Amino acid sequence: TAPTAHTARGESLRSFQDAVNAQDDNMIARYPGDFTLFEVGDFDPSTGEISIYPARVSVANGVDLQLEN
Repeated sequence: TAPTAHTARGESLRSFQDAVNAQDDNMIARYPGDFTLFEVGDFDPSTGEISIYPARVSVANGVDLQLEN
């Protein structure tokens, strides 16, 4: 999927977890093990500056965020 911007890591985790556990027929919910959330940089809203990390940071795999039914 395409990159998204969030104001905090917790916000991005909640968004990813919502996609993993969605009841609709989306690719992330169907194949959660195929998707990993990465943090790739920082954005400063006061300057508009984007700082890309030298290496991406793995935050969570979709399987890690699956809720039990």
